[in-house]
Amino acid sequence: LYGNPRTELMWWNRPLWFIPCLFITLLIVDMIERIIFIENRRGGGRERRIAVIIISLLIGIIWNRASNLILPFHMEAALGMISYTEMGIVFRDNRIDKRIEGTGSGTKSVLVIACIIAGVLLSGINGWAQVLRCTYGKYPGLFIVTSVLLITATTVLAVCVRKNFLFEELGKWSLCILLMHKFPVLLFQRIIPVTKMYLSESRNESIATVTCGFIVSVICILLCLCVGKVISSILPEIIGQKRRAGSKVP
Repeated sequence: LYGNPRTELMWWNRPLWFIPCLFITLLIVDMIERIIFIENRRGGGRERRIAVIIISLLIGIIWNRASNLILPFHMEAALGMISYTEMGIVFRDNRIDKRIEGTGSGTKSVLVIACIIAGVLLSGINGWAQVLRCTYGKYPGLFIVTSVLLITATTVLAVCVRKNFLFEELGKWSLCILLMHKFPVLLFQRIIPVTKMYLSESRNESIATVTCGFIVSVICILLCLCVGKVISSILPEIIGQKRRAGSKVP
């Protein structure tokens, strides 16, 4: 209920921190957007949105540098993440995907490669960062630049792929995968002897370890998809899906 993994209260399933944090972020963004939309009738909506992005980034960085408060629903992380949601709205409103689509394949390739190389190099300079821990590395400014570069690379790749059944299915069931993936992962990490050995935190990376991790990941995703399909057919509302017309609650 407290929804913050920086305490011991969510130790049972810490990856779920993302959901309450996203919930709070979207609530705040919704309020901001309503204000911007009202003001936008008089003009200046875009400038206000850019101002919100900058202010959110500054608040998120300063707050987490100056305060160690652990707020419900991971609100301290949401303060900085508002900016990325607003960036997404800017991308959408300016139809960035259509602009990328209109460029040549060579330009797209260069852009992806350049963004990935620059993002990885800057990430290495900035050091370890984790929104979960409200830690943005040595230089929070580099964290922002790195994330924007890699988001840009991902966006360009998504535009290039456009239609892909596998990616579409994984995206459609991503909430179920997020909700349930820890349970099969723990099964492989703690109980099954062979995978337990390879997935040990103290084991050095090797081809065998990476291969084992990949196979386990695929199996975990498939198991989550199976459970998700069952939930969808019985009680789809709990994973945000609508019940088909005419179907009844069991």
